[in-house]
Amino acid sequence: MVKPRVKQTKLSGLRPHEKNPRDITPERMADLKVALVEDVLMLQARPLIALPDGRVICGNQRLAAAEELGWLTIPTVTVDLDEKTALQWMLRDNQGYGDWVDDQLASILVNMGSSDLVLTGFGADELAALLAPATKRDGIVLSDRFGVIASNPAARVDLPKPPKTGGQEIPIEHLRAIRAALIKLAPNDPMRPGTKDMLAVWAFDLALSSALRWSELAGLQWGVCVFEERSIRVERAVVLRQVKAPKSGRERTIPMFQGAHGALRSLAARAVDRGLYGPSEYVIPTATGTPHDSSNWSYRIWRPALREAKLEGSGYRWHDLRHTCISRLVAEGADIALVQDVCGHSSAATTLAVYSHLTDTRRQTAATMYDPTREVAQGR
Repeated sequence: MVKPRVKQTKLSGLRPHEKNPRDITPERMADLKVALVEDVLMLQARPLIALPDGRVICGNQRLAAAEELGWLTIPTVTVDLDEKTALQWMLRDNQGYGDWVDDQLASILVNMGSSDLVLTGFGADELAALLAPATKRDGIVLSDRFGVIASNPAARVDLPKPPKTGGQEIPIEHLRAIRAALIKLAPNDPMRPGTKDMLAVWAFDLALSSALRWSELAGLQWGVCVFEERSIRVERAVVLRQVKAPKSGRERTIPMFQGAHGALRSLAARAVDRGLYGPSEYVIPTATGTPHDSSNWSYRIWRPALREAKLEGSGYRWHDLRHTCISRLVAEGADIALVQDVCGHSSAATTLAVYSHLTDTRRQTAATMYDPTREVAQGR
């Protein structure tokens, strides 16, 4: 018997088995997408199983999640089975033969952070039920010394909040390395043979020179990019493929800085090539003209660029481009009202709270650069 091999299979060649008896709620689908993006190695170790005609018999929910994420391929093993055996495999794959030992399971879960709990595969209701016994045991231990305590009293205490920061400022040499990596990894442009499709590079330039949040960048349409006025109206955001108002809840107009102007000109030419240039068309679209999904962009674009640039352990996020842009504006002396408008903060107080460490540095510099009494003292 030939040993099946794991291959990256195009999603276009796969489809759910018509007799798949399992379904999934939107909430659990959201958890599954997070798990796929955050732990790709497990997907490689536990691939989908499909028949030669592309019907998936093991992993139908993962296939659906990959499609929602906009992936093009997924690890798959193809096996040639008769219909009876295929159905048996499909049912057996969804069977849990063993039972959880609740105490041992709870002792593992109770020590996990919230972000780790999402990756365990348990839903919110399941986790609440599983962790309840552990919480009750903690209360009994406390009651031995202090009397009956229904819950941990410390749980209601608000700990001091750490100071807000907008993220990491990426040094110029790292920015250059990441941009070079994006250029190197850029695919060939089918519309212009012999050249590369620089969508990700120009998106990088636009993010770095506009301080737009990812959700605002994903929702940006050509109708709000006013080249004549060198301005961009931020009217909408796309979060989990849903169109919403910007984070602050209000629209704003920001300057189209020189870097943003150049990036948008390049993106406009690309859009014209593809017939995707119009007021309601997205500035950074998928191949079908829809907004990009943030997790898919991170998985397909950002993380590979960090690996290529030898910066995988840096912890840099796409959001750090926004922070870097704002940090550079502050460093170059932009007034706080302008920075607030660019950030999209609801008040200047928020801007000052998030970027106070930068204004502190400017204050220290000003102490040695400026002297309001200089002319008076010279006239003595």
